[in-house]
Amino acid sequence: MTLGAGGRFDPTVFARPAFAGVRSLALGLGDGPGWPSIVDLNGALAGRAGVRFVAPLPRRRRGAPVDLSSVYDACIVERGEVPTRACWHDLANALVWARFPRAKRALHARQLRAIRARVPAHATSLPNARTDEQDALAMLDEGGLVVCSDADARLARLPDLVATGAATVHVFGHALLEHEAEGRPADVLAAVAWVREADVDRALAERLDRGQFPMNRRDLGSAWLREVCATSKPALRARRPASSLWDEWPTRPRLRGSRP
Repeated sequence: MTLGAGGRFDPTVFARPAFAGVRSLALGLGDGPGWPSIVDLNGALAGRAGVRFVAPLPRRRRGAPVDLSSVYDACIVERGEVPTRACWHDLANALVWARFPRAKRALHARQLRAIRARVPAHATSLPNARTDEQDALAMLDEGGLVVCSDADARLARLPDLVATGAATVHVFGHALLEHEAEGRPADVLAAVAWVREADVDRALAERLDRGQFPMNRRDLGSAWLREVCATSKPALRARRPASSLWDEWPTRPRLRGSRP
């Protein structure tokens, strides 16, 4: 299977600041004119990701019983397989998997537990709306940033913390990378998680396992994201700085126009 049938693969995209955390992984995909195949993805990324990338499963027939072992999150948690479509969105997802394997697995395990708790035996459809927990997890998965710093979690201080090397910022949400690759606004930026441990992947995974959440950051925009990704530069400015970040959502989060 060849990825990217619906778009153009341009490996020069990986030089942009948003891809700093996955750049070395992306370079392993090669710089040829064609899109990397599933074989290429597995050869370059599966060892680090701890999962295999596979072609998507056929769509379930309308009215057929729901087989929870075949839903997206179950494929990942129970079989170690990530269904991968022909698009930048899923290529970015594969790169994030290789960068944050523990956190990604913890996130999908938690999503699967939430789905199993809501779907009764012999159901013929999945719920048509997410719970607060599922929404928050999807926001982090699609549009999340992770700040690593020993300092108090105050977004207004982030420019100074980054400038002095007291904080680093990591792109976790694969939709953020997708939008950057396609030159679209980062309007999916939705969550910021703040951790203290140097092993960001493990720290985020542990928080997810404990049932914690990042902070809803819908008020931040594309310009802020472009600056915050260039972590070696001091010119970081939040449009509407938050006074603090919490480990749980203060209000019901919402995620629009996003797919797993």
